Amino acid sequence: MKLKEYVRGLKELMKDYPEAKEFDVVYSGDDEGNYFNYVNYAPSIGWYDEDNGEFYQDERRTLNAICVN
Repeated sequence: MKLKEYVRGLKELMKDYPEAKEFDVVYSGDDEGNYFNYVNYAPSIGWYDEDNGEFYQDERRTLNAICVN
């Protein structure tokens, strides 16, 4: 998913449910939704290495992803 799609979805949620802007934010721990937890950190920008599933906050690398937690 691209950041613009994610932001659009958040804007639509807040438009339809204005009270949601005061809700806590949680994330799913896996793609099957087997567990959930709170988002604890502000989003950060960096480089995501798809081959090994690692995220680096190293601006010397080509920035290509936003980490949401």
